[in-house]
Parts: sequence; structure tokens; C-alpha cells
Amino acid sequence: MAPSHSQSINISPFQAMNSSLPPPPSPSFPDGDEVWYGNIQYLLNISAIGLFCCVFIFFFVKLRSDHRRIPGPAGVAAKLLAVWHATVREIARHCGADAAQFLLIEGGSCAVILSIAVFSTFLMLPLNLYAGAAVREDQFSKTTINHIEK
Repeated sequence: MAPSHSQSINISPFQAMNSSLPPPPSPSFPDGDEVWYGNIQYLLNISAIGLFCCVFIFFFVKLRSDHRRIPGPAGVAAKLLAVWHATVREIARHCGADAAQFLLIEGGSCAVILSIAVFSTFLMLPLNLYAGAAVREDQFSKTTINHIEK
């Protein structure tokens, strides 16, 4: 018996298209040395490159725009110490109230993150290293919660 006209109208174009497409390929993950994007050496290299770029921009763009030529090490240290010891009122007067508020929020965020880092390093990391008994191939997994059996 052939389908009636009302039955063929109920099929959406997306259903018809999905039935004609092949299934998506299953993901294949490389093993061992082929995995480069999750190891700590890769993350440290990327962080070092970012640090180098920031320092390069500070020295060769910011300092060059402030001065005709790049100041010596004593001049750079004096400039950084002056910024470090600036009060909120001085920053607000020189750069604006929004800059002072931004730096205040950044300082508070830094204090919170540093306290969490100290807690994590001296309590949670040893707990993960010594409390777990699950066998892991790589050394980094031993520092995470995956090392602890359920």
C-alpha cells in the first residue's frame, strides 16, 4: 500500500536530509608521544612565548613611546617602582577614576587567586599525589583528581 499524501507531508526536509547523509566519523585520539596539546611542556612554552611578547611590547613600544630612547635598567626600575608605590588618589588624578577602580579590582582578584594558589599547592596537591592509588601512565594525571579512585 502506497503512503498517502498526508503522510509524506509530515517528513521534514531535515529528516530527509539526515537519512541520506552518512554517519559522522568517530573521533580518533592519538596515543603516547603524538599527544602534544595537553602536556605541561607545551603549556610552559606557550606561557613563555606570551611573557616574552608582553615584555617586548613593554620595552620596545611603551617605553619607546614615553621616551625618545629606551632608558637604562635603573630608569626602568625607577619607573616600575614609582608605579608600584602610587596611591589610588594619584592614579585617579593621573589616569582617571576608572583606572584606579580597575587596579583596585585587579589587586583584590590577585589576592584571592594567590590565596587559592597557596591552598592548592600546600594542601590539595599533596593530597592528590599521595592519596590516590589509581595507576596512571603520565605524571601530570597524578596531580589531578583522576588519580584518586572512586
